[in-house]
Amino acid sequence: MARENKRHAEQTKRLLKWNADRGVKEVHIDRHADGSATVAFAGFPDMELSPRLAVLFESLCVDAGQTHDALIGYKRVTDLSAMMSRRTNSPVTTRALTMAIWRLRRRLELVVGNPYYVQGRKPYGYRFALRRGFPPVIGKVT
Repeated sequence: MARENKRHAEQTKRLLKWNADRGVKEVHIDRHADGSATVAFAGFPDMELSPRLAVLFESLCVDAGQTHDALIGYKRVTDLSAMMSRRTNSPVTTRALTMAIWRLRRRLELVVGNPYYVQGRKPYGYRFALRRGFPPVIGKVT
C-alpha cells in the first residue's frame, strides 16, 4: 500500500512538472495601491499576492538570463535579490529570497494546484514558466 502511494505521488509530481514545463502563454498582473497584486494566468483562479510576493512574481516574469527551451530565461539569485531590493527599497538577502520563493510556490500550490510554475535550476537561478514572446500584461494600479 505504501509503495503504491509513493508511486502515485511520483507520477503526480512528474505530471505537474510536465505541465509546468509546457509554460504559460499569458500572465495578467493587476497591481493594487498597497503594493499587493492580483495575478491571473492559464484559466486558473485569480491569485492574490502580498507586496513582497508581487515584486518577486514580476521579477520572475522578466525575460532575462539563460534558457535552454522556449520559456523565458532564468534569473540568478543575486540578480533577483538586486531587483527585489530596488523595488522594495530594502535589502533582500539570499535567505529572504529563498523564503519568498518557497512562499510563492506554496501559494501556487494552494490556488493553482501546481508549485512547479516557479522553476529553479542550480547553475542558472529561478524563473516563472512563461513562454518567450508573451510578456506579462501589467494592469493599472487599482
